Amino acid sequence: MRTAAPILLSATLLTLVGCGSRHAKGPDWALSAPGGTVMAVSAQAGWALQQREFQNLLDRFPMAGQVLDLFLKRARINPGGETGRISLYVTGLQIKATSPRQGLEGSSFLLQLGGFRDPKNLLLAISEAFPMEGTLRVGSRELPLYVLMDYNQFHMRLLVDEQGRVWIGDLPALAALGKSPTRAASTLRAVEWIDRRAPIQGLLLPERLL
Repeated sequence: MRTAAPILLSATLLTLVGCGSRHAKGPDWALSAPGGTVMAVSAQAGWALQQREFQNLLDRFPMAGQVLDLFLKRARINPGGETGRISLYVTGLQIKATSPRQGLEGSSFLLQLGGFRDPKNLLLAISEAFPMEGTLRVGSRELPLYVLMDYNQFHMRLLVDEQGRVWIGDLPALAALGKSPTRAASTLRAVEWIDRRAPIQGLLLPERLL
C-alpha cells in the first residue's frame, strides 16, 4: 500500500480543495462517473496541462498521459482557449508495483473531456483525425468507436456520448459506460458540495478500495 499513499492522498486533498458552497446539483464530471469508479480527478483543461502535479498523476497510470497528449495533438485542440475539463477516472485500483515509478499496473482508467465550447466541431475533428472501428453500446444507443492507439497490450479507443463528452480508454473500461452506476445516497449528497468553479476537483470512494 506504500505506492497507493500518494495517489489516495492527492485525491483526498483535491476533494478538499474542490469543496465550497453548496449547489443543488454536483458538477457533470462527478455525476457522469462510470460504474465502479474508485477515485476521480477533474481540472479545467487549460489549467491542468500547465500543472506538473496533474501530469505526474496521469503518469502513474500506464498510457494515460500519452493518449491524452496524442488525442489533443491529432484532434488539433488548444486546451488554453477551451472552457472544458479533463477528468481522470480510476475504475480498478490494483497496486502491484513496489515503487511509485513502476506505475500502477493493472489499474483501469478512463479519461473524459467534457464541457467544451463547440462539441459539434469537436466531433467533426475526431471523425477526421481517427479511424472508426465499429460501435459500442452505451445505454440505449450504439455509439461510434474510434481508434486512438494500439501499442503492445494497450488498445486505446475513444467515443463521444450523447451529451458531447469524449471518453478515452481501453475497451473493457469503455464498456463500463454502458452500465448504470449504483451510487449511495451519501455519495450523491457529497457530490453536491463540490464547487464547480474550482479549477481542480476530486472524488474518492474509500469503501470501494476495501
